[in-house]
Amino acid sequence: MENTNSEGHMKQNEWIKYLCSTNPKKDLIPRFIILTCLIFLLTGCSKPVPENKLDYVGQWQSEEMRLFISRDGTVAYKRWKKGVTTSIDGPITEFIGDDFEVGVLFITTRFEVSTPPKQVDGVWQMVVDGVVLTRVGE
Repeated sequence: MENTNSEGHMKQNEWIKYLCSTNPKKDLIPRFIILTCLIFLLTGCSKPVPENKLDYVGQWQSEEMRLFISRDGTVAYKRWKKGVTTSIDGPITEFIGDDFEVGVLFITTRFEVSTPPKQVDGVWQMVVDGVVLTRVGE
């Protein structure tokens, strides 16, 4: 391979070019194996929500935020703030007290839960990143 260092290893930025290239002369089997491993690595990080955190599971919303937490630990998040939309989709990597982290490998986002899920007048609520969310669609 033409983009290697002195030990014959590919440079990091060349891996993406190699994996995404459409050159039919390159051996497809190594690319397939690498892509398969990456897919398993990225999707295999999700852990089910622990029993003591099952109150977190569900669809939560406010006027500026939507948060979905599935039983299998998958999170879908969207927030609108000052004309900017932020979206995060990924697995919960861990719970830290009441907070939880979502992400893959070293790219994670911590959701600060100042009030964990609880019922207020028969309605489930929690406060995430300073926003009061209500559980919907039970």
